[in-house]
Amino acid sequence: MAPVMPFKIQLEGRQKVLVEVGGVVIAVVLLVQFLYLPLISQIGEHRATLKNLGVKVGEAHRLAERLEDEEEAMRQARARHLLLERRIGDGQSLARILESLHLLAEGLRLELVAVQPKVVESERNEVNLGGGITLREVSLNLRLEGRYRQFIEFLEQLAQASLIASVQKLRVAESETRNAQLRAEITLAVYLAKGGRLP
Repeated sequence: MAPVMPFKIQLEGRQKVLVEVGGVVIAVVLLVQFLYLPLISQIGEHRATLKNLGVKVGEAHRLAERLEDEEEAMRQARARHLLLERRIGDGQSLARILESLHLLAEGLRLELVAVQPKVVESERNEVNLGGGITLREVSLNLRLEGRYRQFIEFLEQLAQASLIASVQKLRVAESETRNAQLRAEITLAVYLAKGGRLP
């Protein structure tokens, strides 16, 4: 018996080229299937992750800016609060207000005829500034005598004074006692610390 010879295919010319091309195509398909497609999928996932991170970084940046703005606003509010608290504690007592009004009128050569404080005890007359500061409104009825220009200067200086006050009513008429003089009745609202007492 003759020995068994391994089976060999003899390819010639065109067949050989077709087999080689087929092998290359199969290799390329296998490379695409096992390497390229998973890599593309991973690259797509990484791009999506990077895009999400970019969005989150943008949101974090906007949040940080907003927090800085809010912190600055709180710092300014705190500074205003401390200034107001200092003004209320130092000069916003009824005695100091009356003294300031008297000095102001005297400096302008106005005659301060009468001052009448009036407190209405109601929650409507309270102003809560936050941070434990509550002010109460006290009305001061002032009667002054002087010249028109002196009243204008009095009101201008009152607006620039460090008092926490507002003019609620103003009435000017001719004085009954002096020639070329005017009489002014001013209702002034001043604000005192809620615990402060009237003298």
